[in-house]
Amino acid sequence: MKEKHIYIDESGDPKNTKSCVICFLVFDNTTFFNQISLDMDNFKLRRFNNESTELHFNKESFTTKRLFFKLLIKYNFKIYFYQTDRLDQTLSYHNYFIKSIKKNLHIFNHSKIYIDGDMSKNKNLLQKIKHLLKAEKILIKSIKFSNSRTNLFIQFTDMFAGCIRRKIDRGSREDKELFNLIKKFIH
Repeated sequence: MKEKHIYIDESGDPKNTKSCVICFLVFDNTTFFNQISLDMDNFKLRRFNNESTELHFNKESFTTKRLFFKLLIKYNFKIYFYQTDRLDQTLSYHNYFIKSIKKNLHIFNHSKIYIDGDMSKNKNLLQKIKHLLKAEKILIKSIKFSNSRTNLFIQFTDMFAGCIRRKIDRGSREDKELFNLIKKFIH
């Protein structure tokens, strides 16, 4: 069985934005990770003159986002997401996160899971996720928090989550154009 990697990040906050999206970026095959890394280093050098620049959807220009998505569409990955709107304030953030995992349980078996480090506000979250996956008989290889500054694939997940949330919240011409570049990957 090939090694599956899942990267998780969120965009928005159910208390402060119209919606919140938790995005799951799934790679069923990691054989092309080196090529993606090289492509991204070259992209960042051309765009920012710095290959270690951290990408954030909310901070990038429309042109940068469009070029980024066009670069990635040649690779094979899947995007899953869970969305709630601002009206659903009955859930705590962690319960909302657990609910998003429950909705997407089918993707987790035999995977390595990386969660954006910004979501580590409560150390109990990993234990809750592990307990849920064990109760559902989902076998994972590992699960850990990962810093987006050093994890390129968490940065990708941030870009996808932001794109999806903006399309849901605003749906401007630019938002739709970016979303159309990634929609074939959304399951």
